[in-house]
Amino acid sequence: PAGTTPRILASRTAFVADSDRYARQVAEPGIRQQAAQYRGELRGERFDDLLAQFDAHVGGIDQVQHSLAQDSALARVTDISFQVHSVEPSHADTLRSIELIAQHLAPALRAVGEPHRRIS
Repeated sequence: PAGTTPRILASRTAFVADSDRYARQVAEPGIRQQAAQYRGELRGERFDDLLAQFDAHVGGIDQVQHSLAQDSALARVTDISFQVHSVEPSHADTLRSIELIAQHLAPALRAVGEPHRRIS
């Protein structure tokens, strides 16, 4: 409607764990399964190639923060939604990822983006 500030949502796959190594170990089977079912052309078969192609942000806090900082679209969005699809972590790992995103990544993303940015 006229006079309403536009809202732009970005949805990202992110899986954050207490270490890069553990996050990659948990994420690799699901990401490789996604690659096996992918109908397009893969741009590489290394795990990092697949993460880039599927726009998946996987690792410890610092790694995921760095990965998200490379995403130029995030500077323009008002809302960011995270999901763990394709990674397929356990329930406990999913809850820990949400906790780490809320405690460490969300405050940093709010600080560099839209002043009223929502993170979910």
